Amino acid sequence: MSRIAVLGISIESNSFAPPASIQRFRDYAYLEGSEILSAGVIDYWLGVESGHGFVPAMSKLRDWTPVPILIADGQAAGAVLHDDYLAIRTALLDKLEAELPVDAIYIVAHGAGRTTELHDLDGDYFSAVRKLVGEHVPIVATLDLHANLTPAMMSACDAIVAQRTNPHVDSEARAEDAAALLDRMLGGWRPVQAAIRIPLLTPQVSQLTEPGEPLGETVAQSEAFLEAGDCTGVSVIPGFSFADTPENGF
Repeated sequence: MSRIAVLGISIESNSFAPPASIQRFRDYAYLEGSEILSAGVIDYWLGVESGHGFVPAMSKLRDWTPVPILIADGQAAGAVLHDDYLAIRTALLDKLEAELPVDAIYIVAHGAGRTTELHDLDGDYFSAVRKLVGEHVPIVATLDLHANLTPAMMSACDAIVAQRTNPHVDSEARAEDAAALLDRMLGGWRPVQAAIRIPLLTPQVSQLTEPGEPLGETVAQSEAFLEAGDCTGVSVIPGFSFADTPENGF
């Protein structure tokens, strides 16, 4: 049975808001070990209670053993106090190391995290996870549509899947996409990723994806690649401008 680790540090950091401490995560979701698989607060990704999401999708695809590590979700807040972030990262890595070896990793992230000293929170801990488990272990991450995608995030993961709707109503479906990708990778397949960054910052209020909205039309156009069979997955990520980092962009 495949042992798949589930972990993540997730926060949407607004640089113009007061800094967030570790208490911000504890107030919403700071889950360790088996708590992850019983907590409805992150069910929109994992689907333990709803029956739609990563866990039920993976169970339909193969025999596997979830290895829940740590998920810290701070939702929307300011930049994380750097020392508090380091404490969370250390706890996550220590718990993951104690569970090695694992066959694959699923990262539940937002993608627009930063600390008071670090522009790319997500790329930092993604890279640390990759360094710990080695290059041969498949890693797939799911991101919010408002992520600020960075080279460090991409190089640490074999595949990244972002939400395609705003308001976000497709988290479970994207988590199921992540499960399908990991299942194929556990069978020996490896994807090739590419990203195109447009030097454009769009206002958060212009990022709705409903029919008739500019971003909605862009997402619909991107789906033509999937319908044509030219690629396995496609994400349109307009980013989170309020993070105010060099990695901001479309």
